[in-house]
Amino acid sequence: MVGGLRFESIRSSLKSALTLTGGCLRLDSTLRPDIFSLSSNLIPHTFLLPPQTILLGLRGSGKSTLGKLLAARLITDFVDLDIVTAGLLRVASAAEAIHTLGLPAFRDAEVRALQMPRCAAAGVLALGGGTPTAHGAIPALSTLRAKGARLVYLRGTPDTLRSRLSATDLSTRPSLTGASVLDEIERLFAERDPLYRSLADNVVEIDGRSIDESVDDLAAALRRPLVP
Repeated sequence: MVGGLRFESIRSSLKSALTLTGGCLRLDSTLRPDIFSLSSNLIPHTFLLPPQTILLGLRGSGKSTLGKLLAARLITDFVDLDIVTAGLLRVASAAEAIHTLGLPAFRDAEVRALQMPRCAAAGVLALGGGTPTAHGAIPALSTLRAKGARLVYLRGTPDTLRSRLSATDLSTRPSLTGASVLDEIERLFAERDPLYRSLADNVVEIDGRSIDESVDDLAAALRRPLVP
């Protein structure tokens, strides 16, 4: 007997509540909260994954690239908030939305998109770089965290971000400060790094790491239990 429940009952309930996800077991706490509470002590924490992973970070940190690869590894869905926001505004891209409607309108739409079922239920969700700065975004993220979401900051130093961005088509990335996309990196990093750190449950450093290594780092971070 464990907590007043027969072991056979616990084993049967766990079998239905546990699913194999990318070589890692995911426990659905909605099926039997009492079983979830007991099994959290019986099953090694390294085998439990959060129901949602939310990636935040500056441009060039790899939120979309790593998010897609992480979702594939975890056998779950990936959603890019920029794409959902653009769809909500009926434009082709986030860049077009900012150019035609202005940054304030885009930020407002980001928060609305963040609360849509498609984003709230995504296994892996990549935020826009400036999403956490939008009015109402932090309460929305707090609501998702209360439901079990894990916020992970993909942190790269300005030199790393500049190197990565310089290899991309910068014409698709609007300036956010009036300076060029590469020149504004230092300013955006100084403004947002403390905010990202304050929001994140985990910080994954991307400097000097390949894409595959960063995906490994992300997966490892998700397997570590959070310290209260």
